[in-house]
Amino acid sequence: MLSKKDIENLYTSIDTVITFDPDTYKETVQIIKNDIRPSDLKKIRLVQEWYYDNRRNVLFNKLKAVAPLVDKFDETGKKLRYAWPMYYLRF
Repeated sequence: MLSKKDIENLYTSIDTVITFDPDTYKETVQIIKNDIRPSDLKKIRLVQEWYYDNRRNVLFNKLKAVAPLVDKFDETGKKLRYAWPMYYLRF
């Protein structure tokens, strides 16, 4: 059984953003907590194994895992950088 903290770690991520002011050379550190809402899950990844049976001349596929994908955007929140799997549900 997962604890509340373990479940929260699946749905949140913490990023550290370090910026430098070019005029004063002052370093600013920001810690940002990224929460994931169910509406953010728009795609899934299917992991399949494909194989060909020579005896029956049939192509088969077997579903190995399913993963919900979450989009990651740049600092402005407008440009899509990539989609990453939250977790894999293996069969």
